This record gives sequence, C-alpha cells and structure tokens, in this order.
Amino acid sequence: MDIDGLVKGQDYTELKPNYVLFICKKDPFRDEQGTPLGLPSYTFVTGCVEDKRLNFNDKITKVVYNANGKYAAMNLREMDIRREERQVALAEGMQIGLSKGLKQGEHEAKINAAKAMLADGVDINLIVKYTGLSVEKLKTESGKWEAEN
Repeated sequence: MDIDGLVKGQDYTELKPNYVLFICKKDPFRDEQGTPLGLPSYTFVTGCVEDKRLNFNDKITKVVYNANGKYAAMNLREMDIRREERQVALAEGMQIGLSKGLKQGEHEAKINAAKAMLADGVDINLIVKYTGLSVEKLKTESGKWEAEN
C-alpha cells in the first residue's frame, strides 16, 4: 500500500492515511477457549511488539467488522437513525437552553429596570404594572439592591 502513496524521494511522513476494511460473516477472533470475542469491530494500527507505546505511524488502519449475531442487525440505516436522533436531541437541548437564557435575560432586565425605577422614587404599584414583577419579588430584589448600594 505504501508504494503507491509516495513518489521517489518523498518523505515517509507525507504518507496519506490508508484504511483496510474486512467485513467478516463470523467473528474472526477467539479467546484461549475458542470462544468468539464478540466485539462489533476490531481496529489495528502498526505498533511495536516490545513496547506498546510505540506506533510505526505508517498511517495504515485495519478495521475488522464482525457481522455475526447481534451485530448483524446494526446496519447502516439503524446507525443513521441513531445519529439523527442524537442530532434532534442536541438541537432540542440547544433550543431549551436558548429559551431559558432568553427568559433569564428578560427577567434580569425587568429587575434592573425595577431597581432603576425604585432608585428614582417611582411608586411600587406603577413598577409592578410595567414590569409584571410581583410586589413580593420587588421587595426581595429591592432589599438585595439596597444591601448592595
């Protein structure tokens, strides 16, 4: 594979990533008792036998897919559906967060306006009318505001 990835004189580090995919009807890997390991896929990169921390960095990845048993049902359509569901959930979560943020910002704006009106001596009933805040909320917030100033 490497021979076509480089031209004469080109540096080894300029290799492009290569992938070799194996799709197997049965799990090709077994434990010492001969029982299939049962993973849906196995990914291999070239590494050093003596020191597992070392990688040859030839940019070749080999992936063996096990299409046996319960994993055979995990076809592309099901994975697409799951991805779509995650995207919908993420979008819904973002919308909820945005909505909460906007409500919080709107509430803070009302509190700030009420504090300014209180500081200018505006009647509390008028503040309630125009901000929609309750008298209790205004008393609580004005107490905090007075403590801050």
